[in-house]
Amino acid sequence: MKAILLAGGKGTRLRPLTVHTPKPIVPIFNRPFLYYQIDLLKQVPEIDEAILSLNYQPRRIEEVFGEGEGLGLRLRYVV
Repeated sequence: MKAILLAGGKGTRLRPLTVHTPKPIVPIFNRPFLYYQIDLLKQVPEIDEAILSLNYQPRRIEEVFGEGEGLGLRLRYVV
């Protein structure tokens, strides 16, 4: 089963943290914010792939998470 995560916001309410960093990779307790949502998805055994819907600085997010190797969940990106 696939899951979709909406992760395309600019994070304007988190400024100045998001001036140069997209909200999904702003560190929260030394991990990117989006990591916690991916971790919750991994707890659902039927989900084997997450599709991340991106908009603001999508390449930076892809660089951080890659294809999901090491996360236990395959990742794909749509912009």
